Amino acid sequence: MARFQFPLQAVLNARERQERLAMSVEMKAKVALQLAEARLFDLKRQAERLVGSLRSWVGVPTTPGQWVMNYEVARRTREMIEQAEQDVERFRQAFEEAKRKRAKLAAEAEALNTLRQEQKKAFDLEQSKIDQTNLNEFAIRRVVNQGELGT
Repeated sequence: MARFQFPLQAVLNARERQERLAMSVEMKAKVALQLAEARLFDLKRQAERLVGSLRSWVGVPTTPGQWVMNYEVARRTREMIEQAEQDVERFRQAFEEAKRKRAKLAAEAEALNTLRQEQKKAFDLEQSKIDQTNLNEFAIRRVVNQGELGT
């Protein structure tokens, strides 16, 4: 009996491996995005605390050194928040790209797998027809042989 062989099995296997790799990349990108979002959240909370602290200085005489120090802390915090926002956007784009790539590979693998199933079904049907033809021929030969022996 013939064995079914899918001519594109190597391509299907490669796509499935690529899909698993893309899933891993997607998960890493998601974690990186979540970490960047958490960092941004923490920096914004730090900025809120800084604003509260600076409010306590309003109306209070301060030295130029204190004012400069507070300004530098606020400026640096703002820069860190801006950088964190850029990081979040960059990681979000990387995550979206990883999702698109994985989805594309998954669709290709699914299409190849569906094609494989259809070809396997057609192969099985053809094998069933061949088996039935062989059985019919065997039965006919047997009847013919019995008829020759009986006459």
